[in-house]
Amino acid sequence: MQILFAAPFLLAAGLVFTILSLIPRARRWGIPVPTGILATAPCLIVALLVVAVLAHWIAPTRNWRGWWAGAWLGIAGVAALLGGVIAGVAARFSACVFPTLLLRAAVFIAAWCSYFVLMAAAGVLGSWYGLFGRSQNWIIGLLAFGIQALLCFIAAFFIAKRSEDFRPQNIRLPWGTSFRLRGRASVESASVTPAPDGR
Repeated sequence: MQILFAAPFLLAAGLVFTILSLIPRARRWGIPVPTGILATAPCLIVALLVVAVLAHWIAPTRNWRGWWAGAWLGIAGVAALLGGVIAGVAARFSACVFPTLLLRAAVFIAAWCSYFVLMAAAGVLGSWYGLFGRSQNWIIGLLAFGIQALLCFIAAFFIAKRSEDFRPQNIRLPWGTSFRLRGRASVESASVTPAPDGR
């Protein structure tokens, strides 16, 4: 039941990451946007639980139907979206300050998971089940799983080599630098304008 609830969010995050990873100028949103989409799912669960408790506490005898239910479900939806936005902003800041190795690992994991989810959803190689007898289904299924994982690994490896394209803004400074100097460096890097000759 839980996987059915999370499946739309997983598929949407994988699709968004895949599309953004194919567009060089849009790669800087490749970590924040899918992270926000994924975070919306647990935020929605928590929001629904909190809303149910609040609604029962405010009006324990009222039936859960009509405009009453719609209003509370709308509040839960807005709270879930807000949680997703906060998670996306936090992911964007994290991508800005991650060391190169950690950012590359994050991009690799995100790419492998996204590609694998899309391949599994599209049924690529999984359609082999119907091409063989029932007695061989588990062998073919294992082979299809291995090929899918290998193809996704190769694709994620090559996209992770361009991990710096996924950094929204480079505000890294040597460790031990105060947050005040980090903020000043980020402002200065954002305000730099190119020279007339393009250098």
